[in-house]
Amino acid sequence: MFKAPTSFDHNEWFILVSMILLLIAFFKMPKLIPKDLTLSILLFFAVIGLNADVLMAAGYPFDFYTITDSPKLEIFDVFVYIVNYSIYGYFFAYIMFKRKMGAGVFGLFIIFWSGLTTLIEWIAVKFHVFTYINGWTTLYSSLCYLFIFLFSAAVIKSLFHIWGHDTKGD
Repeated sequence: MFKAPTSFDHNEWFILVSMILLLIAFFKMPKLIPKDLTLSILLFFAVIGLNADVLMAAGYPFDFYTITDSPKLEIFDVFVYIVNYSIYGYFFAYIMFKRKMGAGVFGLFIIFWSGLTTLIEWIAVKFHVFTYINGWTTLYSSLCYLFIFLFSAAVIKSLFHIWGHDTKGD
């Protein structure tokens, strides 16, 4: 069904270790967000991660980077979409749920989260999870993350409203 890795090397280890750490953190954190909303958030971030990577790395309309060992979908790519991107995005939503932020703090939060994500991507590039091609750089990724997290925040706020759960303030 999904292609096995060409070789089990640095990128698979990076994905596996980060997946295990994310799962541990996810299961240890307090469950403040109801299960229905949690599932919606996890699915949203799996879909947005997959769509962003397909749009920018699948060869059409752009081909800026390769994920893992090959441009073809591998099982470890699926792990990244279903587990890593979902849970990482959930942490983003969790902070939004837990903290009521004014416009200034919210702007700083988006910049911080985009910067953190860029740092994680930079480390992932060192482990060959992503291989940049056609002039792509981490700087371009950071600009994309600003847009992605602004869009995601709007969707998350909509999900909070749809599911009838307001953010909590301290």
